[in-house]
Amino acid sequence: MPKTSLPHVPRDKPDVVLKAEMALDQVTSVLERDPRLRVISGVSGIHVERAHSASVVFIRYLRGAGMLRGVDYPVVFISSRLSDIKIDFTRDPVVRGLGLNARAALGALVENPRYPAAGVAHCTSIGVDSDWPWDAIGRELTVMAVLLGMHAIFGRPLARRSSDTAALRAFSREIMAMPREWPDRYQIVLQCPDRVHAKPSDGEAKLKASVFITLGRAHPVIGPGLRYRLYLWRGIQSLAKGAALVEYLNAMEREHAVGAPHIGAWHIPRDRTRLCYTVYIPARLATSTRGIPQKLLETTHCRVRAAEQWLKDYPM
Repeated sequence: MPKTSLPHVPRDKPDVVLKAEMALDQVTSVLERDPRLRVISGVSGIHVERAHSASVVFIRYLRGAGMLRGVDYPVVFISSRLSDIKIDFTRDPVVRGLGLNARAALGALVENPRYPAAGVAHCTSIGVDSDWPWDAIGRELTVMAVLLGMHAIFGRPLARRSSDTAALRAFSREIMAMPREWPDRYQIVLQCPDRVHAKPSDGEAKLKASVFITLGRAHPVIGPGLRYRLYLWRGIQSLAKGAALVEYLNAMEREHAVGAPHIGAWHIPRDRTRLCYTVYIPARLATSTRGIPQKLLETTHCRVRAAEQWLKDYPM
């Protein structure tokens, strides 16, 4: 198993370290019960092998950005790659920025991740109670990211489950139960059982942003579920420059905690006029978690603030 480390471990926070280790143990226990997987435990984390991909799951401490700037936060970090197929086109940032990351689920493809090795990998980071509740959402999201992260991009479409319709109804009920306004967080413009349009709080942010949440057959491979899209109204001068910009944003997401889990990908939408961060949540998570639609919306302003910080530092 590749060697990993715990950068920026806060020496004065033993309780936080213990909680992160317990979270990883829970994920390991769930994955070990799946007969499709080969799980190898190591000192620093676990190595998970499945039919065509392999993942390394371990604890990292990420520097805070945006609302969390100046503080370190523990996350369960997942780095996945194809194990038996060499695909060179994934190394083209335009291919990732315009195509592959537009259909990525529960993470993003990004070049040269430091952990565990160089190359293109699908990366996900989920905070241990630093952004969303671990027991209610985080644990199940982590397991699903291991199972479906690479599969969503390169795998065959999953068979539709008979329980998907009921799961979508559960998401729909959660959507209709969301408060229409949360001061300093968001304001809902349109709220229907299968779609939401909202504006994240401006706060001190100067970026114009919009959020759209839709239910249905959200993804061509993982099937029915919830799709969340955060648009930032920033012009794209050219396809190459836009691809470089979203690659930079995905790299910054990989290295920082923002107050919301990194379970989506920055990419260039079809109209090529804006930046978009898209999250796909499979329907099956509606019955094993609580509050994903609400959490996606209420922590949007955290990602907007972090993106504004990163874009300010981006060389034009």
